[in-house]
Amino acid sequence: MTSCMGDGSNSINYHRVGVIRENPMRCIYTADDQGEIFIVSSSEFENRTDLKDGDCCVVDFKTNFSEELGNGVYNAEV
Repeated sequence: MTSCMGDGSNSINYHRVGVIRENPMRCIYTADDQGEIFIVSSSEFENRTDLKDGDCCVVDFKTNFSEELGNGVYNAEV
């Protein structure tokens, strides 16, 4: 599945609806098609000032879940 969705380095592109949260850090909570919740963030996203806690968003991001920024928060290209 990764070979058809990713870039060959086990990265996968996602297009999801999410919710902005400030805890455990500025991040986006989203879920996969099976309802599994996962949390992503990036340095670029953390610096945005136009979004606040509780805002809904549509997000495109790429990650391979190998870079954990914090407890259960994964680095992503948002």
